[in-house]
Amino acid sequence: GSTTVGIQRGVVSTVTATMVPCSGQGTLSLDISLTGDSGQLSSPTITIELTDTEGNAVDLTTSSYSIDSTISLSVPAGWYTANLQLMDGASLIDTHEFFPRIAEGYTTSYSTSFEISTYAVGDRGPAGGYIFYAFDDTSLIDAIGSYDATISGAVRASIGGNSGLHFDGVDDYAEVDTTIDSMPGVFEAKVYVSSSVPDATRVGIIAGNWMQDDANTDTVGWEIYTYGKPRLYWNNGELNYLFSYDVRQDKWIYLKFVRGTDRIHLYVDDTTADGSTLREITSYTGSGTGTDLTLSDTGRNLRIGGDYPSTRQPFKGYISDVKIYDDSDNLVLYYPMKRYMEAAPDDLHLLEDGTVTCDATETDYDADTTTDTFIYGYIPGELGPTESIPDTEYRNIGSGALETESIVNTLGTTVMSTDIYAARMCTLLDMNGFDDWFLPSLNEMHAMLANLHDHYNPRSTFVVDDSYWSSTSGESDPSWYAYGQVFTSDYETSTDDSELCNSYTYRVRPARIF
Repeated sequence: GSTTVGIQRGVVSTVTATMVPCSGQGTLSLDISLTGDSGQLSSPTITIELTDTEGNAVDLTTSSYSIDSTISLSVPAGWYTANLQLMDGASLIDTHEFFPRIAEGYTTSYSTSFEISTYAVGDRGPAGGYIFYAFDDTSLIDAIGSYDATISGAVRASIGGNSGLHFDGVDDYAEVDTTIDSMPGVFEAKVYVSSSVPDATRVGIIAGNWMQDDANTDTVGWEIYTYGKPRLYWNNGELNYLFSYDVRQDKWIYLKFVRGTDRIHLYVDDTTADGSTLREITSYTGSGTGTDLTLSDTGRNLRIGGDYPSTRQPFKGYISDVKIYDDSDNLVLYYPMKRYMEAAPDDLHLLEDGTVTCDATETDYDADTTTDTFIYGYIPGELGPTESIPDTEYRNIGSGALETESIVNTLGTTVMSTDIYAARMCTLLDMNGFDDWFLPSLNEMHAMLANLHDHYNPRSTFVVDDSYWSSTSGESDPSWYAYGQVFTSDYETSTDDSELCNSYTYRVRPARIF
């Protein structure tokens, strides 16, 4: 084709063109490996789909290969979108997308590693415990409220040691079931975007409700623009901020958009991806402070992974842990977007040497010097006038980690006269290299009882007719209370305990979400 070169008077510049032959054949060579427990798969295969720049599928001799074969494909020269899928029979386990350039007479090599992490409820989990809950493939559960969402096209998948929804098609999105009636002040999400996404390609919408050919007031779009740059597009451009940061790093990155009184701020955590090592991105283009914006005013529900129409800017990658805070800094929506929940193999014990363990094979696990029941976390007189246990009563599936973090952040090790309390002990547990344990919420305890302590599971290690703390708490004047779950011999899930935090010691069974 043609190349337009701009010449500025008095300046000589060098123009270098890269030519991609549009005829002849080249070779695409694929090196594929599996990590994790591949023994979970019964009949794994790799399926390959290639499409050219016009969206036409390349007719391959075969598109399904065994995982132990060397894959070399002879392909007409040009640019392609390659979609690799790891299948186990008819089940999709994971998928990777990249954009190879095939040149005449050359071999283009690509290596990819699929993480194997599919489990059924009751299976041994990666940390040595048991899977007690698997999130379904059709809906997202709001961990702290009632804004559930329906998943369209996107699939739950693991990559880079974390899981979320994988979006790789024009019809992939999750739509909130009802309109959000809060004005968003803070938006958080974790994203994983491949470094192979071309510069000129818009990675897509993280969440938004913009619609083409509409008035487009009261709309918002948090997105990843070209060159991997985060962007916020508010009220049809009244706010339009583009930040000089590239998320295309082949790893999970935590993004936090904050609507301040002066402007929009962006904070990122690309070190731990959990918000603990945040830094602000100060290089940006954009202006305006905007007006209050209630998402329910449009009558359109917020979408994750796209907006309206879904074909305009579909997200290309993974999204997890979406949170929206209102203008008063209240958390109004939280989708963990994970795949599984794992319970520790046994009750939590504190050994005499200070070791926190759920390993019943430890020498001192049942010794008289071992602490096996714990206070919830409140002692009369220890909380100051501005300090209290969080009064959220979050009890949904997925809220335990959030509650545990809130409890420990409030009480820490200085507010109380002791640092030996249920929530904090869970955060100190490290089993088989996993240190992301928390005190489960009440509904998470219900799921443990139903799936790991029923008539058909001889592996139950819960103590019959004993109570276990949940992280769900509240305030009942004049004293704080928290909920526990009784693991009865008749397996009833309705036997909740609601007791004063300071009056009882209960057993603890940590959990993790992944």
